[in-house]
Amino acid sequence: MSPIMLTWFTLGAIVIYAMAQDPNVGAWIFLQYKRLNLEMERRWMMLKYHPEAPWTKYSIHRNSFKLAKKILDKQKGKH
Repeated sequence: MSPIMLTWFTLGAIVIYAMAQDPNVGAWIFLQYKRLNLEMERRWMMLKYHPEAPWTKYSIHRNSFKLAKKILDKQKGKH
């Protein structure tokens, strides 16, 4: 067995033992999992939609040029 696998196995055994001793440990672990998921989702949204991010600036720039082209085409009668 590799050291990494042995480490995960040991951690799993500790968690299972703690859950067997106290039923509140399962609820606590579930809440920590939900908290971690929420934090990761929040960080992802901050990276993805922050106004100073280069990809957000590019997206706004691209969309504004598409809209401007559409308006100019409509004014020229191409639409």
